[in-house]
Amino acid sequence: MELAGGPLELGDDEATSEQLAAFAQQRTETATGEAELVKGYVRRYLDEGVEIPRSLVRQITDVEEDAGHFGHQLRYATSTQRTIPCMVIGDSAIPVEILSQDQASKYRGEMLAWEVYDVGVERARLRAQASDIAIFEANSTDAKEYFLGQVQKFLIARFKSVPLASRASPVQFPFRVCTRKKNLTVLICGANLIRARARVFGSPTPEVLGLITGGHWVFGLKGPGQDEIWEGSVFVYDDVTEANLTIP
Repeated sequence: MELAGGPLELGDDEATSEQLAAFAQQRTETATGEAELVKGYVRRYLDEGVEIPRSLVRQITDVEEDAGHFGHQLRYATSTQRTIPCMVIGDSAIPVEILSQDQASKYRGEMLAWEVYDVGVERARLRAQASDIAIFEANSTDAKEYFLGQVQKFLIARFKSVPLASRASPVQFPFRVCTRKKNLTVLICGANLIRARARVFGSPTPEVLGLITGGHWVFGLKGPGQDEIWEGSVFVYDDVTEANLTIP
């Protein structure tokens, strides 16, 4: 890669601080452009049902899955003129999935799943209050923009770790989660959508080691017979390699 001071290799001990800063700036600009491109495909999927190109999916399988779950909820919220709950975590508004697709399939037709919508909102609100996270109702248009904005931030971090042009799978990095309580399960969600059935990061607490890819992430805790409680911070891999959860 050519920069102002000549070719720069990441392992070059002679690289100046100016060259390193220029490289970091260039990497951020490239990742931002790539994220904007993929965000456009996600928007088309939500608006028109156009599938995301398969050539892109290898690096963004998790984002594609979030888009599928959110699109499912968005369609029915729009058709029934319902609102979508969103959690305020850090400086981000993140939509909350009310029912996972497999949960909705238990009802006699997907539309009937919305009969338990208010219950889903109330449970989300209680979980949020338990960890001091605010929750509000957004119309479907605003919720879609919140989702897309979060997708873009997630993808910038992802493509800074592995450029989209490489067509490689996301690189996994060691990551540690520390908690105040023992014998709990750590959950993880991309900070695009708080999933109804979040992925398990690991267990048992108080210290869990796992793997993480570039992105913006939210962690939660779940005990036996308890609802999950989410941490009130978004963790960006690239900035930190450890999360110390403050959930009581």
